[in-house]
This record gives sequence, structure tokens and C-alpha cells, in this order.
Amino acid sequence: NILLRGDSYTRITFVVDTSGSMGLTNAEGKSRLEMVADHFDDVLSREFSSQQQFNIIEFNSKHQPWRKGVQSATPDNVRAAARFVRSWRPAGGTNMGAPLEEAFRDRKTAAVLLLSDGEPWDD
Repeated sequence: NILLRGDSYTRITFVVDTSGSMGLTNAEGKSRLEMVADHFDDVLSREFSSQQQFNIIEFNSKHQPWRKGVQSATPDNVRAAARFVRSWRPAGGTNMGAPLEEAFRDRKTAAVLLLSDGEPWDD
């Protein structure tokens, strides 16, 4: 989580894979997507400062941004983002091209972090 500290990462967009393979479970029965959600809770609530901004775009065969552009890491936004992440269900393929394009179109985004377990099926 040290990666998220410092001036270089004040405006981050996370692009997160929610494809069907993210439903695979580990030995404890926890899915990959559940593990991602747990880590987001920690990152957003413990590692982000109020000076940072973030957005989250989830994708599988389709994609859905949490908000239009990066948002301040206020307590209300962090709670809303956590609810958004916890609402995800694994489904579909791994179409990462469109969500990455959307992330890079936001001129306020300084860093894009891709979280995926698979290869893209788009170009």
C-alpha cells in the first residue's frame, strides 16, 4: 500500500476486473472478487488521505464507472465507493480495453491501476 502514498498518486483511477473468473475461490472459500473488495476497504479507509482523489471502473464484458471522473476521498465518498465495490458479482468476459480508455480520458487522473486475473479478449 506504500504505492498509494506520496505526491505521484494523488489522483488515481482503479480499473477492476469483475469477470467470471474472479468468482474462483481460494482454499478458505473466499473468491478473488471478495479478496479485492476486502483490500479496497483497507486501501480506501486506511491508506487514502483527504487530499487524494480516486475513481473506480469495474469491468467484465461491459464496464461501469463508480463516478464520472476522480472524486475527493471524503468519508462519504469512501463509504459510497465501498458499497459500489461490495455490490459487484463475477460475470462475463475480460473486456479491459474500453474501461482503460475511459480511465485515461479523465484528464484529472494521474495514475491508472489495473487489477485483473486474466488476459483481455478485446484488442
